[in-house]
Amino acid sequence: MIGQRFSVLRLCGFGRGAEQPMIAKQQYHRLMKEYQSTGNVTSSAMKANLSRPTARKYLEAQQPPDRLQVKHTWRTRIDPLAAVWPQVEAMLRQAPELEAKTLLEHFAGREPWNIKTRHLRTLQRRVSIRSGTCFA
Repeated sequence: MIGQRFSVLRLCGFGRGAEQPMIAKQQYHRLMKEYQSTGNVTSSAMKANLSRPTARKYLEAQQPPDRLQVKHTWRTRIDPLAAVWPQVEAMLRQAPELEAKTLLEHFAGREPWNIKTRHLRTLQRRVSIRSGTCFA
């Protein structure tokens, strides 16, 4: 059950990212409490179940993990579907039952778009999100 839920979340574009801090708040509070009482980074890290470098990072920052992480708002790659997405949306409005593989076969290799089969997973994710079959 947990594996299925995780794969559904991954399908919908959710995963380990800005919405989940690297350490739990409980670990952070335990680290800060132990460090205030002992003043020793190593023992405080061990009691909070953290590595020493991670503990030092949070001790130096003096901020909880959710405040340290920056929201990822930029694209890391060029969108391979940017040129074809308006046509895909139009086709999905006319026939919502269309699957991503069918759409890929329709646009694959055509000159203005030049979509490759390696873009299937991205297209599946977008079609799933657009059609509302994604639930989190």
